Amino acid sequence: MPTRHERTRSLKRKQRRLPGGRHTTHYRRKKAGRPICSSCRTYLKGVSTSTAKTKRRPQRTYGGVLCFNCLQKMMIERARTTQ
Repeated sequence: MPTRHERTRSLKRKQRRLPGGRHTTHYRRKKAGRPICSSCRTYLKGVSTSTAKTKRRPQRTYGGVLCFNCLQKMMIERARTTQ
């Protein structure tokens, strides 16, 4: 029986044959998908695909969430509505 932390469906399972002839299951984390813009759904450039938050991301506002074009449109809209 797998240990408690291996009972989740967020892990990929692979059946492996051991040298003694026994079969066992190896568990690995799934690959993260490419980050996408929350507005227009295009792939973001300059953002790593790893799940670790320690990787460098764009340091501007909404960096890693919105693409540059959507961010530019949003800022222009905000500047127009505040006046």
